[in-house]
Parts: sequence; C-alpha cells; structure tokens
Amino acid sequence: MNAMYPMTASSSYSGYSSVAYKQYSTSKVLADVALASFNESSFDGPDQGNLACAYMVNRMVKRATGHTYGADPDTVSSVWQDMLQKGAKHITPGLAEPGDIAFSLSDKALQNIGGGTAHIGIVIKPGIIVSNSSNNRRFNGLDTFESFSKKYQYFDILRLPERGIYA
Repeated sequence: MNAMYPMTASSSYSGYSSVAYKQYSTSKVLADVALASFNESSFDGPDQGNLACAYMVNRMVKRATGHTYGADPDTVSSVWQDMLQKGAKHITPGLAEPGDIAFSLSDKALQNIGGGTAHIGIVIKPGIIVSNSSNNRRFNGLDTFESFSKKYQYFDILRLPERGIYA
C-alpha cells in the first residue's frame, strides 16, 4: 500500500512472521490523498476540467477507498444522493474533520432537477476545503467553510462510512 501507512512487524512464531496492520479511518486516508493530490490537473475531466469538481472528488475517493459514488459520478447532486444512500452522515461544520466531503448546492441541484448548479470539495483542515478550480482546471481551489457555503443556497458536509482501510 502507500508509504504513508507503514506496516509494523510483529513477532514471528515457528518461522512464520506475522504482520500487524493498523486501521486508518476513511476520512484520514481521504484527507491524505487530497493533500497529496493538491494542484493535480483536472483537464481529463468533464469540459476539460471546467466542470470537474465531482469528477476530481470521486478520483480522490477512489484512490482512498477503491470505489466512487453517484449514478453519474461527475454530477454533484448524484454523488451527494448516492453518498447518503450508502451510509454517509450529515456533519455540522463545527464537527467536520479532514476527509469529510463538503457540498454547496442550488435548489435545483438539491432536488436533482436538470440545470442545477453545485460544487463539491474535501475538507483538508478544520474550516478549509480543497476543490477543483474551474479557472485553473486543477484540484487547487481553496475555500473557507464560509466562502464555500455562499456559492449556492445549501451547504452540507458528509462523512463517508468507514470501510476498514488497512495498511
């Protein structure tokens, strides 16, 4: 696995060595992946990176957990709904931790009506979100909770369910 999560050797018995694995939370691994991927190009995403926020978050989620979310993994409202259906929990901003997923949704996006606008990012520090920057076409957009929450009418933070990520 990734060198960020080193294995620790334990004692051996009768010539067989065993390895003790440490379990990391999904949020911790996702935050580490997002930080390691800061400034990564999104040019291969929708509209050559211009509309790639859900695409980039799903790229990070796949690296951290092995799977993606959303019937349409490039659409924020689809990702949001699928995360909720698969056990993600609403988190108040004051309890948000690195690796939680932040959403800013318009009324139409919240109702999954076509033409709805929305944005998605990953909490990397308390009160700080990284997301795709449409202008730069890179995963380097930084916002505070306050600025991110003002993009559209609704602000939500979800914590993904634990998947038992081992190193």
